[in-house]
This record gives sequence, structure tokens and C-alpha cells, in this order.
Amino acid sequence: MKIKLLGTVFLHALEEFTATNNLSFKAKFKEKLHPAGVFESYRKMVMDHPQLRLKLVRSGKKFSWQPFTQEETDNLLQFEKEHLMKMHNENDIYSTYYPTNSRLPFRVSLIDETTLVFNSNHVHSPGYMFNTWVEQWLQYYAREINMAVPPLREPGFTDVSIFKKIVYRLLLPFWLIGYILSAGLKAGKKGETGTVDLSHGRKPGPQKLGYAIKTYYFSEAECAGIIKTCRERKLTPLEYIGGVFFRTFFTRYPDKVRICSSLPDDIRRFLFNADPYEPGNLQAALTYYIVKNKPVEKQIRQAQRWVNRGLAYGLIRIMSLLISDADKLIKMAREQAAQRFPDRGPLEDLSCYFYLMDANPSPAMSQMISSISATGLSQIIVFGGLFFNGKFIMEVSFPRGLFDEEEVFSITEAGIMNLKEESKQ
Repeated sequence: MKIKLLGTVFLHALEEFTATNNLSFKAKFKEKLHPAGVFESYRKMVMDHPQLRLKLVRSGKKFSWQPFTQEETDNLLQFEKEHLMKMHNENDIYSTYYPTNSRLPFRVSLIDETTLVFNSNHVHSPGYMFNTWVEQWLQYYAREINMAVPPLREPGFTDVSIFKKIVYRLLLPFWLIGYILSAGLKAGKKGETGTVDLSHGRKPGPQKLGYAIKTYYFSEAECAGIIKTCRERKLTPLEYIGGVFFRTFFTRYPDKVRICSSLPDDIRRFLFNADPYEPGNLQAALTYYIVKNKPVEKQIRQAQRWVNRGLAYGLIRIMSLLISDADKLIKMAREQAAQRFPDRGPLEDLSCYFYLMDANPSPAMSQMISSISATGLSQIIVFGGLFFNGKFIMEVSFPRGLFDEEEVFSITEAGIMNLKEESKQ
């Protein structure tokens, strides 16, 4: 199967079971919004970008992106217009599932007079392109209300030079061997209980209870404390904040010996002639273990090195060579989603997904928006953090029923308390 369609088909195969395909971005604006201007800017943006008028089409065993007909586009835009003419409950926006092709892949919802939630279909766009579409919309909206148009930042993925792409491909087999051996030494046997598992062995089923989501805001002083501590300890924010949280897990569950997490990577940067606006999800995640009684920060650093060297790309490349058609991939994705986490085996028995977003807001966002938060829904517990205008925001989300809300929120708040204590000025 083509590598450019692998992630798209995999996520599409799971969306009905997990009842989600959404990435969400909540923005509180500094000034009152104009609903008519919100839609008109959205309409113009959709009509100016053919990538936002595409549907995922299956023909036999193959998938491809094809344009909506003009009639379909008109009907979908009319739906979005009616949607934007009223305010919505924020939780409803996050939890309501719209199958791929039933709405346009990028859309906007009005929460109150100063707050919007942007949604992007993860099957259609990876996280960095979602940010680009938000920034594009800000450009259109600024012009619609006669505001000075802030400069547009180009799509946020970092390309790799042709020389490095060649070198990485030559070294990739050796790095993959090192990664697999390292993970194998840390992994337990299939069905073992040594990995932190907040589902406590529950068997996943089709997600019908929605998702629990909670956002935590840090003050400017607390954010400054985090940055200062990172500098003093010569750690990246991911190493420092992730280290605090993972140690909190080991303290709360002393009988566990490892945590299984993953780091996101945009594999488009390893492809030749990569087009950032091309539809489809070319974002992968590299799974790694954190073991007890070893420096946590060093283990996170090693995992990030594997990501930087293109290990996620290498694994996806191997999978694309082994899987010949979409049916095989769809079957594999759905079977794994229905398994208990301990039964999934090494590097698949995930405890949580922990990531930090780009800490560099665009000029448009800084000028027009006072606060933001980002939400990604998955079958596992997702911890996401971001820095914005001198503040740190953290969010946790997880499927109800599979995890206990009180337990997950309790350990999240314990991690946040430990982070604030360690970072005090």
C-alpha cells in the first residue's frame, strides 16, 4: 500500500469504533466575534482551497481523495452556515461524531461571543496542517472585518534536506535494529501486568459513552518557573514535564515497572517532493517504554532521538511494504482496537500518549487570540500540553467507560501539583 494512504486508511478504519476522527482547537479571541464574518471568511477559504473540498472515496481495494461535486459542496456549506448561526455547547462539539465525508474536513463552531472551536478531520489532515488551516482562516477573518492582516506562517512541518534524507535511509536499518532491541529489553511478555494500565484490563468496545476532557491553565509565573527549571537542568520541556508525570505514575502504582507511551512525528519530512497541502494523514507515532529505577528524562531524550532519526517513518515504510491492500489494514486495525491493552503485546500495550505542541505561536494568533487549548481524542489517555503567550496549558482526554474518570483526573492533578512544586521560583 502507498505510504501516503496508510495512516489515512488506518484512522478511517478506526473512526466508527472509536466514534471520533476529530482534532479540536479552542480559541478565545480578544474581541467580540462577528458571526456573519466568521462564516463568510470560512466560505471564502473553503472555495479558495480545493484541498478543503475533498472526500475519501473507495474503489475496490483502493482509497483516494476526490472532490465533492458542486451540489455536495453547496449543501455542505449550507449546513456549516446554519451551524455557525447559533452557539453550541463545547462538550457537544468535542463528543459528537461525524463520519468522514458527512461534513467538510475543516470546520468552525461558535461557543460564545468570543470563543470558537476549530475542528479538523484527522483522516484528512495531520496536526501541523490543522494549525495552518486555523492560521489561514485568521487571515480571511481579519480581512472580512477590516483588521490589519497579520503575516501568514507557512505550514509548520520541518523538511529534511535531500542529503539527510539519503543518509537517514542508509542508516535506518541499523537504527531500527537498535530501537527494536532496546524496546525488547524493556518490554514484558504478552499478557503481563507490569505495564501501567489505567483501563485495568477492561476490554474496549465501540465507544458510545463519549470522552472525558479537562483543561488545566498555568499562570505566567508558573510557566516561567517551568521554563527556568528546564534551563537550569538542561532539559527540554518534553523531558522535564514528561519526567514529572511519569514519576507520578510510578509513585501512584508502585507495583508497575514500565510505562508505554508514544511520540508523534510528521513523516512527510522524510519524503522527496513533499507537499504540505496534500490531503491525508502522514503523521505517525513512535512507541517507547519508560522503565522504573532509571533516569526518566534520559529515556524520553532517547525516544526523541529515535523520532528525529526517522524511526516512525521507517516502521511505517515497512508496514506499507507488508500490507498489500486496504482490507488487510482495516482488519488489523479493528482487531487491535478490540483487544485489551495487556493482550496487544510489546510496544502496543500503551499506558498513555504524552506530547507537547509547538511553543511558537504565529503572529496572527498572538495578535487576535488571548488563550487557546487543543484536544485530540483517542482510544487511550491523551496528555497534551502547549505554551502560548507566556502561559502553559495542559489537557487530558480519554474515552469514558474504558477508564475511570476519578482515577485519571486524580493522577493528572497529582502530576500537575508535582510539576508546580518542582518549578516554584
